[in-house]
Amino acid sequence: MSIYTSISSVSLLLCLMNLLSYTDIKTIVLFLLLLSEISLFFGVTFGDAIFNSVKGKTKRIQQNEEDSHSLIIKEVEIVRLSMSIIAIIATVGWTLSLREILRIYSLSYILADTSFIQYMDLQQQYIGYLNVMGILVFPMFVFCAFKDKVRILDIICVCLAMTGLFLAGIKSYLIITLVVGFFVYSQIAPKIKFRYILLLAFAGIAFFVFYTNIIDKYSVVNFGGSNFPEFLSIFQRPYLYITGGWASFSVAEASTGTMFPYKGYVVLAPIFKLISFLGLTDKEQFEPLEGVQISSYGAGTNVYTMVGEAYIDLGVVGCVFTFLFLGLICGYLYKLSCRYRKPNMIFVSALLMYVMFISFLNYYLNFKILFLCIVTYGVLKAVNFYKNKKRRRIIYRRKTTNESRTFFRQQYHTIR
Repeated sequence: MSIYTSISSVSLLLCLMNLLSYTDIKTIVLFLLLLSEISLFFGVTFGDAIFNSVKGKTKRIQQNEEDSHSLIIKEVEIVRLSMSIIAIIATVGWTLSLREILRIYSLSYILADTSFIQYMDLQQQYIGYLNVMGILVFPMFVFCAFKDKVRILDIICVCLAMTGLFLAGIKSYLIITLVVGFFVYSQIAPKIKFRYILLLAFAGIAFFVFYTNIIDKYSVVNFGGSNFPEFLSIFQRPYLYITGGWASFSVAEASTGTMFPYKGYVVLAPIFKLISFLGLTDKEQFEPLEGVQISSYGAGTNVYTMVGEAYIDLGVVGCVFTFLFLGLICGYLYKLSCRYRKPNMIFVSALLMYVMFISFLNYYLNFKILFLCIVTYGVLKAVNFYKNKKRRRIIYRRKTTNESRTFFRQQYHTIR
């Protein structure tokens, strides 16, 4: 709730500063933002109430310091093994894709123009999801680094995953992994240190500048009608990303045409994607939204903020129910992660926090986020089951060995 309110409000206030000569922001945009915040608040309240009614009577198991330490070590081992497995799968994915690309284009051709990384189509159909799994590696590394010592293998896993995400040519992948890693840290740290927030902000700006100059170097960075001082002109494009969604939402709301081919095109896209595998619908294909011009000087964008896309897609009533549902889910899972501190709940909750964080840009509860939630939960559960089974086998062997030794000692004393 606080993430969505603070991020959206700051983004809208920056937009109202109008440093890129946007078109006027309609009053309905402000009204719908307020309505979405109220709906999200009631959703979070319902989620808390459901959690208290279902889990409130369950008492937390009290553990002494030694047991608590062993439990943390066990959780770190589970997360570390899961991180290694996911890093290997992601590396296999981007390696196979890169091998196919190098059959067509030489390495010297790619290095000669680094912007080609955006167009070489590393994220091939189906196999590209293996590389997407690499987004989970850095958040798991943050968990292990906070709970235990950093190992060389951990750093290798992060480097391999980051390489794949960089070669994908999609900057949102790198942003997701960094921000989700911070949200994981915010849940496991007793107190968030302000220097880490500054470090994250600095890393985000540095990454954006680096990516714009090395990979996305042919994109427009200086816009006509800009009110930026000359020495701050490098921030024009980040400003467009952060604030442009509100201006495009205002333009799209005033237009009379239909932007989406059918209801639920954005909000229900992950559901259509899932049931399309069963052949029950042909609505699985989601294409990027059409862009609109938001400035008389030519600046434009194709994102409409989370509330904007929900409203344009489903109308006022659908927008209200969408935010009620999001608040209910996020509130319930966040309370669950805070109460039990289970790694799978922490990572899933962090992914949903990212959906709220990126609300100034678009509606990001898509199939990719659901896929990452399922992979996170599934892999951690599978590794936990494997570890517990192995542990039970060791305990059984020790017990059997001790019983055998006791039996033979008794037989020995009986014979004597």
